[in-house]
Amino acid sequence: MAKKKNEINNTENQTTGQPKEMKVTGQQLMDTYRNDQTKLEGLEKKARSLQKVINEMITAVDSVKGIEKTTSGENTLIPLGAGIYAEGKITNTKILKSSLAGNVLVDTDIKKVVENLDQDIKKAGKEIANTQSELQKTQRNLQMVSQMLQKGQQMMQQNQNKKEQASDVS
Repeated sequence: MAKKKNEINNTENQTTGQPKEMKVTGQQLMDTYRNDQTKLEGLEKKARSLQKVINEMITAVDSVKGIEKTTSGENTLIPLGAGIYAEGKITNTKILKSSLAGNVLVDTDIKKVVENLDQDIKKAGKEIANTQSELQKTQRNLQMVSQMLQKGQQMMQQNQNKKEQASDVS
């Protein structure tokens, strides 16, 4: 069978460990490289988003614990977000409103709110760890494909040099 232009041979069978020849075109490698680049960017974005969510939940835990220490009826500053605060009185320091789907709010014991936030922080932390692991795997794949592309370019250059030398001789 004729060898296509830009093909690179991979001589190790991953499942059996026995020598095996596998042909991959330069275009296939470039497609794989681009796909992995896109995947890497998506994973990086996901990790940043998860970190923002964790930071928001940690801030919420701190705020809830502050409310828990507040005396009922005491004046306090209530964070609204983006550095904006409202002055107000908190009349109930034992029950908070928790958001469900949409605009539905439910009364929740303040200790349960902290528990739920702590559980959510742990879940998000595990998700970040999984995302980081996948990110590292994708980076390794990118490095391997990049090396294969370089090897292919070297082979093409060597073939070109051989052709030039052969035409110089004749």
